[in-house]
Amino acid sequence: ACSSGGGDNSTTSSNSPSPVISQSQIISLTNPGPIEKVYGQPNFTNLAYGNIGTGEITYSSSDTSIATVDSNSGEVSIINTGTATITASKAADNQYAAADVSYILNISPDTQIISFADPGPISKSYGDANFSNIASGGPGSGNISYSSSNTSVAIVDANSGEVSIIIPGSTIITATKAADEHYRAASASYKVSIPKLVQSIAFADSGPIYKTPGSANFSNTASGGQGSGIIVYSSSAPYVARVNTTTGVVDILNNGLTIINAFKYGDVIHSPVQTSYTLIVAPDSASFRAWVGETDTQVDFDSSAEGLNFIRSTDKNCDLANYSLCANGQLDVLTNSTINDTAINANRSGWYWLQYDNTNSQAATLAAPNFTARTGLHVAEFRNKLWLIGGLDGSYKNDVWASDNGIAWTQTTADAAFSPRADHQLLSFNNKLWLIGGGDNSMKNDVWSSSDGSTWTQVNANAAFSARRSHQALVFNNKMWLIAGWDGSVKNDVWSSSNGINWTQETAAAAFSPRQDHQVVVFNNKMWLIGGRDSANKNDIWSSSDGINWTQESSAAAFSARYNHQVSIFNGKFWLIGGQDGSNKNDIWSSGNGIDWVQENSNADLPASTTPQLQVFDNKLLLIKADDDLSTHQVWSSTDGNNWRQGFHNTIYFP
Repeated sequence: ACSSGGGDNSTTSSNSPSPVISQSQIISLTNPGPIEKVYGQPNFTNLAYGNIGTGEITYSSSDTSIATVDSNSGEVSIINTGTATITASKAADNQYAAADVSYILNISPDTQIISFADPGPISKSYGDANFSNIASGGPGSGNISYSSSNTSVAIVDANSGEVSIIIPGSTIITATKAADEHYRAASASYKVSIPKLVQSIAFADSGPIYKTPGSANFSNTASGGQGSGIIVYSSSAPYVARVNTTTGVVDILNNGLTIINAFKYGDVIHSPVQTSYTLIVAPDSASFRAWVGETDTQVDFDSSAEGLNFIRSTDKNCDLANYSLCANGQLDVLTNSTINDTAINANRSGWYWLQYDNTNSQAATLAAPNFTARTGLHVAEFRNKLWLIGGLDGSYKNDVWASDNGIAWTQTTADAAFSPRADHQLLSFNNKLWLIGGGDNSMKNDVWSSSDGSTWTQVNANAAFSARRSHQALVFNNKMWLIAGWDGSVKNDVWSSSNGINWTQETAAAAFSPRQDHQVVVFNNKMWLIGGRDSANKNDIWSSSDGINWTQESSAAAFSARYNHQVSIFNGKFWLIGGQDGSNKNDIWSSGNGIDWVQENSNADLPASTTPQLQVFDNKLLLIKADDDLSTHQVWSSTDGNNWRQGFHNTIYFP
């Protein structure tokens, strides 16, 4: 077609394609990081993943001096310490845009270990030469240096490790290897000990030194030792002898044994040191107690004899300088312990001597306890002593004796405030001794008490119970109890008192028959009555928990009917000893329940006698008795109820 006016007005249209917009994609890491590694660890891989696009994933490191990464596999190699960023990039494709993800990799220095050639501890002596103990190890390139924790004791060369001893003491030597680019610092240490030098001192006289009371002061000084410390003195028993702390001069005060000590103080170089000698201040005399058995004798001396030689023999003319040649000659140095003497026993008599330095005592034999032989006495324990009161030794007695061992007795009064008597009762109750009834030519119902055993107060001149003797009394349920006895006729009444003044008759006629010379004890929260006599001897056994109602436990126990026997509770058992069943007895019976009795010994070592006293004291059974003719009296002891020792005492004198 043609156009007019010479122009072309036609229009041309285009069909070109529109541009494509790519979609975004996300890739992730197996470990999103940061990842902590230590120099020297093996290669590792931390892969990226994302399966939308088809582009390849490649890896790169921000700092290849720290870590490199394989661009295809993502395997990372550690090169140095520091921090690098590892990036994973996924290429774009025709549908998805490129994507990347990264993680932080921190690489720290590795640890290292060093050690000493000798791990220690090392002990040295003051004055020893310098020594070296070198530390080594660790892959790092840092230098090793040395230090001492206590440079007043020992110093160490910082570079060589050579140690120089300064004074005794202890220090820690430490080696430190410096850190480098790849390894941390490391250290090791060992202990060095340098004990102080030992020194010695000695007394001019090493002892033992013997003196007597009244001896003049004396000096025995100690010397020696290389140190500069002063010497001071002390006495282990200043009541025996005291010593001047600076001069060593000794003052004699009393009999006995003491240890004089000298102590030299230590200094920087030297340790303290002590030495001593024994000082024995010999007495003019010393008392002993002896328990004589079938095969041996157990002997105890006063403390004043400590340190003396104790010699014994069956030969009175023994040459003490050669005691071992004498018949049964023996020697022990006395301590505070019991001596087991096998020279003297129940079948063999002998003599005792004491000796110190070149001084010998006079010979001594065994003597009986020092109160007179008597019957009808009574014994009780009070304030850790035994107290023996009254009795009949041809005349009625009102003397009082005390003993802390049962052998050696002291007369506290020859004529107590109460009248002479026998067959009374003696009790310990409410911190006092109580004496109840008894008789001389007439019977009594008075009550006396004492807080010290010597001074007596009449509590009741005429108690509610009838005047009597051969009764029994005991303490039970916070009361004193008086049971039966003889007031002209045998009795079976029971009385009690909480104060010794006011007495209550619990029953005028108990279930047991009237009697005298019986025994009563407390066992398993009951009072027990055993044997005795009226017109006939008895071996029945009764018990009561209230003193009113009595139960017959046995009408005829295994032991023979008897009176004037003795019963005590010892080691959880009843023990019955002796008495009279028509003749004096020395048999021994025991029972665990008061009903069933076992004969422990039909003929004990104990002599048979009338009216003995049996008492538990100092974990022993003690039996105190007199012969029927009052010619002798004896004290016996047993730790088991079967084996008995006779007690003796005496005093050994120096000329």
